Amino acid sequence: MLIEESEKDAKAKGMHGVCVITSRGGWLVDKTLFEKNGFQQIETKDRFELLTKT
Repeated sequence: MLIEESEKDAKAKGMHGVCVITSRGGWLVDKTLFEKNGFQQIETKDRFELLTKT
């Protein structure tokens, strides 16, 4: 899955984790997919959410 590949890539490059911006409307994916994969919401602005996984 693409999410797992991005996590592996980040780890291989010495990064601390992965973050993503989600939204319920428009062209961005809903946060549910990422929450099912262990991401946690850390910030909200209007209709956008910032999630991270370390």
